Amino acid sequence: MVLEPALTSSAAPARGRARRIFVNWGLGADSTAWLLHTLDLLEEYRAGRLSAAHTLERAALPGDCDLGRLVVVVAMTGTEWPETKQLCEKHVLPRLAAASVRVVQVARAGPLQGHGITWLSDSNAPGCDPLVLHTGGDYRLIDEMLENGTIPTTGLDRRCSIHAKGWAADPAIAAIARGPDGRPEPYVQVMGFEDSRKERARAGRDAHHDTQLRTGVYPLVEMGWDRDRCLTELAARTGVAEWPKSACPMCLARETEVVTRGGVRTIAELSGGEHELLVPQVGTLGDLSHRGTFQRAAVRPFGVQRLYKVELRRSRSRKVVFATAEHRWFLAPGEGMHQVGVSTLERTTLDLNPGDALKPVQAVTLGREKLAPLAVAQGFVFGDGSRKKGRNSPATLTIFENGRDEALLPFFALCNPSKEQQGWQVHGMPCTWNDHPMLGESRTFLLSWLAGYFAAAGTVSSSGCAALCSAVLGNIEFVRDVAAICGVGYTPIRDSTQGTGIESKPLHQINLHVRDLPDWFFIIAEHRRRVEALRTRTPGPCRTAWKVVSVEPTDRVEEVYCAVVPQAGAFGLAEDLMTGNCPFGLATAAGRQRVLAGYARHPDEAVEVLLMEHGALAANERMGLIGGDRLFDLVAATPGLEHVVQAFEARMDEVEWSLYEVRRALKGRTVRDRSGKATEEMDPAVRGFTARRTVRLDTGTRAQMLAALAARGAHRGLRVDHSDPRHPRVWVRARGPVFPTVEQFYVIAPAVLRAKESRGFAGAWVACETYTPRRPQPEQIRLPEAG
Repeated sequence: MVLEPALTSSAAPARGRARRIFVNWGLGADSTAWLLHTLDLLEEYRAGRLSAAHTLERAALPGDCDLGRLVVVVAMTGTEWPETKQLCEKHVLPRLAAASVRVVQVARAGPLQGHGITWLSDSNAPGCDPLVLHTGGDYRLIDEMLENGTIPTTGLDRRCSIHAKGWAADPAIAAIARGPDGRPEPYVQVMGFEDSRKERARAGRDAHHDTQLRTGVYPLVEMGWDRDRCLTELAARTGVAEWPKSACPMCLARETEVVTRGGVRTIAELSGGEHELLVPQVGTLGDLSHRGTFQRAAVRPFGVQRLYKVELRRSRSRKVVFATAEHRWFLAPGEGMHQVGVSTLERTTLDLNPGDALKPVQAVTLGREKLAPLAVAQGFVFGDGSRKKGRNSPATLTIFENGRDEALLPFFALCNPSKEQQGWQVHGMPCTWNDHPMLGESRTFLLSWLAGYFAAAGTVSSSGCAALCSAVLGNIEFVRDVAAICGVGYTPIRDSTQGTGIESKPLHQINLHVRDLPDWFFIIAEHRRRVEALRTRTPGPCRTAWKVVSVEPTDRVEEVYCAVVPQAGAFGLAEDLMTGNCPFGLATAAGRQRVLAGYARHPDEAVEVLLMEHGALAANERMGLIGGDRLFDLVAATPGLEHVVQAFEARMDEVEWSLYEVRRALKGRTVRDRSGKATEEMDPAVRGFTARRTVRLDTGTRAQMLAALAARGAHRGLRVDHSDPRHPRVWVRARGPVFPTVEQFYVIAPAVLRAKESRGFAGAWVACETYTPRRPQPEQIRLPEAG
């Protein structure tokens, strides 16, 4: 901006020049409102109605700034709706040009930060058209997805991420913020955070990135402008009632523990696949129940984001979850877990207040199923049994005559126990009984196993508290897995020390909520008596919810993850905590309606997303954009989108195609022995490490690649599988029903999918191919019920 020297505030420091101003214009309502407001102030100054100092003050800028050196920086992701471009070119860019404000538009030049940036436009450059917003770029976010054959979000919802915008804007600012001698100069960076609790927290975190040269300023916070005020100001200046707003993803840190049918697992482990997650049941009025079932849902990475620490308390238990600012939580209707049918209240992480009670979710409890006697026996052997040296040695057990353990004798009736001096001896039981059972067993089997283990190692206090302790953390973690799968409430694992000095050893404890356990669970008479006394004293549900203690910003800026649960929009975390999934794009009914309406207006945008989905499905048939379901199917079935389907089919005929070989190795989760050490055994029901290799074999037209696919299959004596008509394959090896397993197939796809090999693929492939499982567990035998 070329202005009179008088506009530079007299409050500027005595030494050096007044600081340059860089405005991060994100194209949304907040930063646009401040930008137009500041342009109005400059017009007032030029008309002589404002002094220089008042102009800076009313713009909420530091007094040592030089408005004559203001630069607007726009970092493009390459995925903006056309409406955004039209609004900016109509209402903002002409005013910036009239005021001679320098506008710089940049984007990433490649997938890595080291690839640098592309200067899309610089209004100071000769021949530049300052009235054009360049929404493309050499390397767009969608290009990254197309090349990798992945779908990190549930739709093209225009979310920016740090690596997409920060990697472009920061080098541009560094290149411009230099003095006449070429040395770096101090500057202020205007960030358009609105005046709300969550945005003020973001501003606070951004200030931690200040350096000797860079100072972040937050004028909307200083002026007290919230989202509504920004929209009001925009409407007054442009006549536009609802300006598009960029949204942040609602996701969790990689270590966040999620309840699955295969136990409690970190969300990062689950990323990139579909899993049976604990999903709350949805009532007739759309309310979410505190009981849920296991449903298949996709888990995706959602880019690099800042995390906040959410500290929770429930009675004497503490829990910490790290989540993004916009992650959704549900407030509990009251302290009792039995209250269902109440409208679900939502809050984001930064809107949580100390004392807020969060809604829980547990798997539905077992119905009238009776215990599985063989599973009880196996659990008791795990807790009290032993075996001789040697991996395949049979398990043995002594049932002592102590007035307690004799209650277990009926469960070993078919094992021919022999009476000896110390008690009853049981020999020749399967060696696998000294290890954890597979979590893929039925819930009745697992809970019966836990009943046997509890009879061996559990305690019930005089107040009715049921607890299990072990020096082996893996054992207590497995108990937690079983409890979560079977709908039994439990506390976080507590660690303590047993003994003193060099004799001390760690001890791990978990408590179970006795009201969630069936009457037959407590086999030891004294345990049963104490639990019945508790239930008599305090009948009915009596459990408190997790309550918020504090929400604090952190320095963690990293990859975050979330599940995509289309209907309920929620899933279960460890320790019975309900949380929301990302509601953007195609994850909810409202999001789908909004996105489909946008596709109807802009079929080219839809074609880009459908092309991304097609490539992802070619590499992995489970990678549909709508929680595993396919966006193409939704578009094709939606009236009024016929032109979108036609445009997509035309694009598919135009692009170059390739023939690919895809190999995928899927290991099972490592099984741990009684001591907690990892064994060579893999759990066949729970997926572990997964690696992929994609090789491009040939390139040509779509018809040529179809012919090449058929020829490749004929050469191997295999036929083309057309069961998925949009993605024909030649299967060399299909994925098996249990882990570890491998899959290998040939498939054709648009040639944008690049060849790649996951780190560790070679070792994982060999491990899966050469794995030899131990002998399977003996078939369950139905024994008479214990008396």
